Amino acid sequence: MAKNSPVFNTTKLTQYMHHIDGFEKVLHIAHHEWHGIRHATGFCPGHKLLIDSEEPIEPAQLQRIEEWIEINKIERIVFQGYSIIADKLAVNLRSKFGDTIRFFVITHVTTAQFDNVFEIKMQNTVLTRKKYGVFSKIASVKPKFSGTFEDYWPHTIINFAPNIIQGTFPKVLNGVEVLSPLELGWRKNLYTNIFASHLAENVDRVKVTFFPPGIESIFDISKLRYVGLLRGPDLFAEMANSSAVVMATLAECQPMTQLEAFAVGTPALTGPLNMSEYADDELIRLCTASALDNPALLARDIERLIDLVKTDPDHMDGLIQQHLLRRNKDAAERYASFLDL
Repeated sequence: MAKNSPVFNTTKLTQYMHHIDGFEKVLHIAHHEWHGIRHATGFCPGHKLLIDSEEPIEPAQLQRIEEWIEINKIERIVFQGYSIIADKLAVNLRSKFGDTIRFFVITHVTTAQFDNVFEIKMQNTVLTRKKYGVFSKIASVKPKFSGTFEDYWPHTIINFAPNIIQGTFPKVLNGVEVLSPLELGWRKNLYTNIFASHLAENVDRVKVTFFPPGIESIFDISKLRYVGLLRGPDLFAEMANSSAVVMATLAECQPMTQLEAFAVGTPALTGPLNMSEYADDELIRLCTASALDNPALLARDIERLIDLVKTDPDHMDGLIQQHLLRRNKDAAERYASFLDL
């Protein structure tokens, strides 16, 4: 039995999805363990299948997947992220259904992650499968990824924000608290975000979901509050009860954490995402920091964002709502174009 058995359309995965006409015969396949991609997939319109990223799919499970696809008259299958297990499933399904179903891949990786040999291997596999006709199209959520890999669709896949009704997670602010829900590891830049949030003079508390080992020996962390690892509604509630989310990482595509924060009415500061679609968007400009490895300079960006939240919260709320409407509309149109719906 696989560690995480294949499952379709779980409530936890689909509760914040968008329902859009035309996606009824689309199936997205993602992995249980890859949280960011899983969240991005969950918010998309269409059916969902979660598989394990390491444990093989057993013959009986494959048969049930094939039967489900037939019963639901699926016409397009989209692999969100790619693994050896996903590759075996793609080959099996392509062999079973032939040209009656079109197959696609959306990658969520940046080239900064290619120091992980696994990512290189998966990229090579995706490109090879595309070359030999297994996939109709491959695309990325990283802007201009096709400038490096010409076989990629030339447009950027735009991620959906979660479909959360305004007011679902009420704001209860206790002073000025910022949340930095970053994992450990150099790419996530947690230490710099903590230093900068402490240095920001208009921040009272800094909440983290991972505690940074050793930081207390070199820096006064009196503002720090460890809230523990949060997922789903618990994370959304903590975001809603924060003045801002601070997540200036060193390498990103389209961080779902930012879109999740926007969905509950909280601005989220990231590094430059370089999405030309939103070059004129005031919210994205306000939520973009440039000094990602300099806590003192990053602190100024945090202070600037908090100042607007405190002095004109209605304006900030308006910017977030306008962006969400635009973002989700763009995402629907981009997905429909990619999938030829």
